[in-house]
Amino acid sequence: MMEREGFASLVLRLRSEGISDITLLTAVEQTPRSKFMAHHLAEHAYSSRTIPIECGSFMEGADLAVRLIHRLRVHAGQRVLEIGTGSGFMTAVLGRIVERVVSVERYKTLVTDAQTRLDQ
Repeated sequence: MMEREGFASLVLRLRSEGISDITLLTAVEQTPRSKFMAHHLAEHAYSSRTIPIECGSFMEGADLAVRLIHRLRVHAGQRVLEIGTGSGFMTAVLGRIVERVVSVERYKTLVTDAQTRLDQ
């Protein structure tokens, strides 16, 4: 599934749950989720499926990731402390909404990979 089609499908699922926050959905749209996972798993980027990443960790399904951020009710001007950077996807989305995100991760490999993705 192409990135745009996957995102559109995600938006339809989220709207059916009552999630229509334009700021959040715009932040998700501007953050290509497929760039935060192994290339061979990119077709599942916007699925509700849990995606394995390095160090035996995983990234939440797209639906759960967006629901979690939605429930935080974050907005411009806030600062967020994220525990568990993982792939960096949620860090990137949060960074498009709030003033500052500080993310802590226990695995150096995940920190390095997430920083590379965030820099791109």
